[in-house]
Amino acid sequence: MSIKKQLDSAQARLLEVGDEMDAVGALAETENRDLTDGDQATLNELSAEFKNLESKIPVLKNIMDAKDRISAGRISSDLVKAQSGDAQSAPKAASDMIPAQAKAIKTKCYSSNYDAYACGKWLAATILKRGDAKQWCRDNNIGGYQNAMEEGTDNLGGYSVPDPMAATIIELVESWGVYRQYSRNVAMTSDTLAIPKWAAGLTVYYPAEGDAITASDLTFDQVNLAAVKYAQLGIMSTELNEDSIISMTDLLTRDMARNFAFSEDNNAFNGDGTATFGGITGIKSALAAGSKVTGAATIGALTLADFEDAAGRLKDYAGLTPAWYMNRYTYWNSVVPLLNAAGGTDMRQLEAGGQMQFMGYPVVFTQALAGQGATTDDMVAVVGDLDLTTYLGTRRQVSIRQLNELYAANDQIGVISTLRSQSICHDPGTVSAAGGLVGVYLGA
Repeated sequence: MSIKKQLDSAQARLLEVGDEMDAVGALAETENRDLTDGDQATLNELSAEFKNLESKIPVLKNIMDAKDRISAGRISSDLVKAQSGDAQSAPKAASDMIPAQAKAIKTKCYSSNYDAYACGKWLAATILKRGDAKQWCRDNNIGGYQNAMEEGTDNLGGYSVPDPMAATIIELVESWGVYRQYSRNVAMTSDTLAIPKWAAGLTVYYPAEGDAITASDLTFDQVNLAAVKYAQLGIMSTELNEDSIISMTDLLTRDMARNFAFSEDNNAFNGDGTATFGGITGIKSALAAGSKVTGAATIGALTLADFEDAAGRLKDYAGLTPAWYMNRYTYWNSVVPLLNAAGGTDMRQLEAGGQMQFMGYPVVFTQALAGQGATTDDMVAVVGDLDLTTYLGTRRQVSIRQLNELYAANDQIGVISTLRSQSICHDPGTVSAAGGLVGVYLGA
């Protein structure tokens, strides 16, 4: 589905969800009754969907804006050529700028073949230093090649990728990265960022008539983010010809996005503060004793009581919208057997699969959490609201640079891609009380 269709669908669904939530309350009011458990479960589900749509829509709008800027740049460039006599007639369509042999390959992750082809040309110009590709980028206003005097910069150890590639990588990371989807995202304007966090509110007193009212203050703690550099090395053939340019660009883009998404998730959920996790302390290590439930020694032996204990400990924040986060293996080998054992499922529901929900909360899969092969002290599930309890700060979006010599003997070139971000759990609970997240851990 195109980005525009996704945006239109998300905006339309947002209105529908709001109407459905209103309808649940209106029905209860019409029948002069309180909300039932079923009503509350429906509202929780709709609230979670509403929240997801609210966070998704700005991302889609940003991608659409980037694509609009790209398209405007292409049209402007072609019009100048046409008016100056450099073009024979009206501006070319984007598809006409792609050679016939390249058109046969359809992109699997970019919104158009032209975007994939243009990004491939930019890679050939920037990474492979090919003169023909540089000229094509100049002629078509791609990247840092708007004119012969400007051929990209490497001031920060890498070239910022063109808008279509950046938008596609961001979209894929947003789609594949659970933590980036559900945590509270902030932009970091420097390598460190201090964010105020509410710690305690005003105090209510009961003065006698005429007595002075005791003053109290709002108090705040501070959450400190320090950007961590993520870097990965991939291999690209120097034979980036017209036949392979779209498929190679797809492959490199998807691989960069997939690795960044998993690494951010892995660090955010499992980080122990060591260099293995970029110095990041994730949810598993951050949660205090009051936010931990220790269950059976294996995933298959976890009981309903273990999960009930976790959900019951959650701090009752206003606006809390919990979800379960777990590995797919945990869901199918622990949660589903518990649901089946509870009964009430017919064959049609088994065939259709049903909604991914557990105890009234949606289930979100992340392969970063321990699954098959999990052992003692592994965190196998988390319940709570990442938006209220965690931050993901992004200092710099994706940048790439090349290694020229290391793989030269094999007619290949190394491509290093980097991203700078930081994740933190700022509400780990205390020794005796949980915060807005509770983890389920395997016991001995």
